[in-house]
Amino acid sequence: MKELTDEEIDRQIKLSESGEISKAVIYGVRIPEIRNGILKLISGSRVSIKFKLINLDPEFNYIVFIDINKLEEPNDVVFRHILEPFGSSIMLKEGDDFNAEGELKVPASSLIEGQVYLTLTLAKVLRADKEKNKYNSIIQDSKQIAFKVEEE
Repeated sequence: MKELTDEEIDRQIKLSESGEISKAVIYGVRIPEIRNGILKLISGSRVSIKFKLINLDPEFNYIVFIDINKLEEPNDVVFRHILEPFGSSIMLKEGDDFNAEGELKVPASSLIEGQVYLTLTLAKVLRADKEKNKYNSIIQDSKQIAFKVEEE
């Protein structure tokens, strides 16, 4: 992973905000078990969250935050998972682009009945302190889907 100085981090942020550097994108977020906006929970089962990340920069690592909330606001988290920083070793070169696919299986017991919101946030890591588990990063993209959870 490329380690950036404070000046390089400021430059990356300015270039990203200006659109001079294209951002990585979350594409095709889906939960195959959802039918007509409803997820039927079966005790002991797992729910698959599938997604694709496109336009990644192989010189950097990325983090994906996966949150399931009861409300649209991020302060009511029911389930959170952070995909540890990953780099070019899991990226696929497709034409001129670097992409990655992900799948997370969430225990059904982690979900609650009612309306819920799944939010995926992709961040490019600009600097990492792995010992303290702290990362300076810039958000690239965020996607949210809403669905209803019912017990079967």
